[in-house]
Formats: sequence, C-alpha cells, structure tokens
Amino acid sequence: TIQNSLEPLWNHTMDFIVFDYDQIVTFDVWDEDSGTMDADDDLGTCSVTIRELLMAPNNRTLTMPLLNANDDTDTEAQITVKCDLLPLSTQKLQVPQKTPQNQLSGIIAILVTQAFNIPLPKEKACTFVKINIGTQEFLTGVVKDGPSYDSINPLYDCVFHVPLHSSKPDITMTLIQDTDTVLGSTTIKFDDLQETPTIEGRRDVGEAQLECSVRLTTPEVNVETPYDTSSLRPTITAAAKTQSSSSALQTTREAVIETRKIRLTAVKGTGFSVRKRMFKKDDIPDVYLNLQVGTQKWKTSVIPNSTTPQWNESKMVESTDNKNVISVEAYD
Repeated sequence: TIQNSLEPLWNHTMDFIVFDYDQIVTFDVWDEDSGTMDADDDLGTCSVTIRELLMAPNNRTLTMPLLNANDDTDTEAQITVKCDLLPLSTQKLQVPQKTPQNQLSGIIAILVTQAFNIPLPKEKACTFVKINIGTQEFLTGVVKDGPSYDSINPLYDCVFHVPLHSSKPDITMTLIQDTDTVLGSTTIKFDDLQETPTIEGRRDVGEAQLECSVRLTTPEVNVETPYDTSSLRPTITAAAKTQSSSSALQTTREAVIETRKIRLTAVKGTGFSVRKRMFKKDDIPDVYLNLQVGTQKWKTSVIPNSTTPQWNESKMVESTDNKNVISVEAYD
C-alpha cells in the first residue's frame, strides 16, 4: 500500500505461468482505510491480455484507464504496468536459496502417462495416481474397466505444472486402488532433478509400473541475480514495430520455442485387412507404428491379431522447429 499519494509508485513484481497468449490479467485498485468500520474503497478495475501486454510499445509498458467496476465508466485514473516474458531453460541451473516474494525460481512439469500391469482382476481394478510435491497434492482421473478402457494398463495422461519459489521439494507419485489402497509409490529427488532436469520413463510402483515424465525449468538468468532480465527481453526493432501485431508476436514466440515439448499419443487404428492365404490360416495383422519427429523416433508395442488395434501409448518429444513433420508408419 502506498499511503497518502495521488501518484503511487509500486515497482512490485509478480510472476505467472503463461499457457495462452490470450490469458487475461485483471487489476483491481483499492483505497485502504484503517478504520474498523471503514471499508476499503474500490477505485476501479482494468483488464488486458498477455498478447496485448507483449505487443505494447516502450518495452512492453502499457498505461490503462481504470473503469468503474459497476458500470464501466471512466474513473479518470490510470495505472501503468510492464510485462517481461522469461524464457525457460532445462540447463543445470541451481535454484536460488531465496527468491523475492511472488517471484518464481522455476517450474516443475509432471506428466503422468500410463500404468502397466496392475496386479488386480480387470473388473476390480479402479486406479488413479496421487502426486505429492511439498505441501501440494494433485490427483489424476480414475480409470476402471469399460469399453475402450484398459484397467490393467490404465491411461491417465495428466499434466501438472507446479511453480517453485524457494523450496526444493521431492516428487512422490503413489498408485492407488479405489480410494485408499496403496499399490506402490515412487519418489524423484529434487537434487536428482536439478542434476538431470528431465527424468522420464517407466518406474516400478509395487508390482506395477508407472510411465511418467518430470521436467524442471528455470528462468534463463544468472543465478546470482536471477531477475535481471534486461539481456533476455526479446527485442522488436523499429522496423518490426511497423509490422502487423501477428508478425511481432511471432518474434516473442521464437524467444521461447526451444522450451516446447510435444506429447504424441498413438490411440487406435481401423481399416486393416485380413490377408487370405490358400491352404493356410488367414493372416490377421500384428500392427505396430513407427513415429518420427525430426530425428526422434518411437515405436509402439505390437497389437497381435487385430484389424482394429488400440495402443493408447504416449511419448514426449522435443521440437525446436514449428515446421517439423510428424511421420507415422504402420507395420504388420
């Protein structure tokens, strides 16, 4: 709170996770009153999208009028806000011991893909995964037997993004039957994640296995001065400023494109034919897929004797080029 001022200067910073350039940021401005019977006064509100902030001139600085929250009339007051887009990196950076209030030291992305070999009859299997990271808890959906669902090899396919401040929490994933029967668990140490920022693959959870991926990203900044971002801000030249907003936004997208991953899921196939053979048993195909993105290749499991194979298998692949082609080949 800036007291007794008609032109308050905050210089207050807060970090957010951005999933969509059309996310809306809303600012509500209040007059703080100290009396026990005197409620704070609403001075106005304004909203802006991440896209509009990034496209603002003067180094992404935007002055906005405050509107009356009741009828959207102009209050004649204004606020000025500034936005920086911090690219994330998976380099072996040390998470700072202490970060300023409301500022992030990193983000942990947890992908829980699938479990395998649940040690229960398929009609009884009803499982989900609980993720504990520090004091926070996350749950996947529950998968049980049914049409197009495999309760013995359940596909959860859930992603959780967890912001980090000063803590360095371990990540524990617990496979649970019904509501409280623990089938097994696995823990990823934060120190291991800091040494190897992406840990993925199948992990033993009791008698079953769990396919998951955990990724630590941190702002691409110097460890000693983690929020001096002047050298990281994507620069739009004077010539670029005369281009359309979509062209300028592309410059911003390119600044973070190296942090992107693609999750490919091979779901099912149809239309495969049975080959008739004289004097031999008909050949029902044993289908598998070969997938490729850039130089990264992935082969699914083989589904034997099926013209409608179902894989429900996922794989995370990295992409540094929006023009990469996804190639899918089916083999018998």
